[in-house]
Amino acid sequence: QTVGPVFTRVWNTPDNGYAERFKHTIEPFFNVQRTSSIDNYDRIVKIESVDQVFGNTTQFSYGLNNRFYAKRKVGASSQAQEILALEVTQTYYTDARASQVDPRYATSTTITTPNKFSPVSVNLRATPAPSVNASVRAEIDSRYKSLRTISANSSFNWRQSLQTTVGWTHNFYIAELPGYNDKANLPNYINVQTNLQTRDRKYGAIYSLNYDILRKSMQQQRISTFYNAQCCGIAFEYQRYNFAGLPSYIVPADNRFFLSFTLAGLGNFSPFS
Repeated sequence: QTVGPVFTRVWNTPDNGYAERFKHTIEPFFNVQRTSSIDNYDRIVKIESVDQVFGNTTQFSYGLNNRFYAKRKVGASSQAQEILALEVTQTYYTDARASQVDPRYATSTTITTPNKFSPVSVNLRATPAPSVNASVRAEIDSRYKSLRTISANSSFNWRQSLQTTVGWTHNFYIAELPGYNDKANLPNYINVQTNLQTRDRKYGAIYSLNYDILRKSMQQQRISTFYNAQCCGIAFEYQRYNFAGLPSYIVPADNRFFLSFTLAGLGNFSPFS
């Protein structure tokens, strides 16, 4: 792994209400990874991503990191915090089949045509305050110079009592690329989850949903509440799951209700039904 040369610029802003100093760094990087041959590859049952790795392959990863830091007051002292980061990266494989099983790229497992070059990955992260963060990730096909996918996520945490996360993912149409040339099967959905609980975590509630924008339908909703005492606790949960794309007469919507108990030091259990 090599990093550099690193270029740095610092701005002193003592009268700025947000931070007393800002810092920007530009870091080019280049990494080489070699996987030795796997003689019994065909006998390995392919379940997890690590089972898919091809042997006798070398990967060359290269890119550029941009990082912005802010030196802010935290109590009586000042600390440098990363508030913005932009990473651009790509990988070259000596065996094109490795491009289909690289877990570092979200779209690697959805393509059916091997390519010695991975998509160009662009990852933007922002943390303007400890309680707020957001990220945007995009992958651009290296052969057709088109956007494969984009995803955005944001979360808010207020004193550990209220935690909210919102995410959006969308795959784009590329006529020449198998796996992205069917407009009826391109994921486009929103995820939302909100946790509300007391500071001592004695009472709380959780709500989450998954909405399919492509089919304009609610794919899943989940509502749960809980109460925890010193020795035990109880939780109720209701979940509704719709199998998107399948007619209701084939697979009807699944409604589930859970009741579980927690005993300190023993764990939790629920009725079998």
